[in-house]
Formats: sequence, structure tokens, C-alpha cells
Amino acid sequence: MNLHTSKFRVFATSGPASMQRCLGSCAISVSRRRDQWRAQGASNALPGISLEQTADHINTVQALARQAGREIDVYTVGVVTCRPTTREAQDYYRHAVIDNADWAAVDNIMAMRNITPQKHSPEEFQRLRNHQANGMGGLPFVGDPDSVARDIAPLAGLGLKGIAVSFVNYLDELPYFCAEVLPRLARSGLRDSREAGRHSPP
Repeated sequence: MNLHTSKFRVFATSGPASMQRCLGSCAISVSRRRDQWRAQGASNALPGISLEQTADHINTVQALARQAGREIDVYTVGVVTCRPTTREAQDYYRHAVIDNADWAAVDNIMAMRNITPQKHSPEEFQRLRNHQANGMGGLPFVGDPDSVARDIAPLAGLGLKGIAVSFVNYLDELPYFCAEVLPRLARSGLRDSREAGRHSPP
């Protein structure tokens, strides 16, 4: 589902399996304007890099594309857990991502990526496990509509053209995101207010 405008594009993916590999917390893939050509990073970076590192990575990817004679846009992915209050969002995040995660599957995926307890402190390894369990490692946005919109807004300033967002339960959560978060992004100037309103339920 394409919820984008010319300012900042928001895509609702069909689920975590449809997402490209996430390079840390920044760009995952970049596409040429007139076809489906994509350039992906050579390796998986660990999640949790800073905003400054994200901006540097975007600039590097775009510079590499220019060397190949291409001008590209850069996108990222995120997993949204949004509820009327931050406490409700945190409680549901814990229920869906922590308490009911398939940890055997998570650990197997991490092992295939050479992320093991032997290479990280117990605290860091658990943080990486939680990140992987949350939609295969997309940027986590957990909170009320104000905080989710506030966390998404800085991404455009880093040079990202848009974000593909995923949810635990699309039927319940996507309409709420459209009704509550998109208008807030419009009010921040990140999106066209008329376009944001078209995606809100009547």
C-alpha cells in the first residue's frame, strides 16, 4: 500500500518477509528512477547505529551510484507499534515481540548472520535478539501517535526519501496509523496535508 507524497513516502509492506535486508538502522535498498535496478550493501551492519552514521551511509551509497552514472533515492524500513498511549504501545510490544517471540527461530537467523553470544555481551546480545524479533530488524517505532510521528520525522533530514512500515496486525493497526500518524506528519510539514487526509478513515 503506497501512502506517499512527493515530500516523504510511506509504504505499508505486506509483512516482514517482504522487506529487504536492513543495513543497521539506515538504508536497505536504493532504486533507479525509471526501472527496478537496486543496489544493496555488501554486508549486514549491526542495528543501532547513530543518526550521523545513517546520514554518512546514505551519502556513501548515493556517491557510489553517481560513480555508476545513476541518481538514486534511498529508503529504509520500520516496524510500528502505535497505540493511544505510550504505555499501551509498550505493553503490546512486550506481548507480541518479547513474550511470544519464536526465540529458537530468532537465534537461528542470528546465527546464520554470525551474531552469537560469544561475540557480544549478554546485554548487547539480548538487545540484538529483541531487534531481530521485532519484524526481522526494522527500525522500531513504539509509542503513541505523537511519539511515533516525532520519531519518523527526522529520517527525512538524513536524506531518506521514505520508509516502508510493517505492523503486527495490519487490519487493526494500519487504519489507526493512517488516521493518527499520517496527519501528524503532515502538520510537521513532512507530508502534504491533503494527501494524508485521503488515507484517513471517514
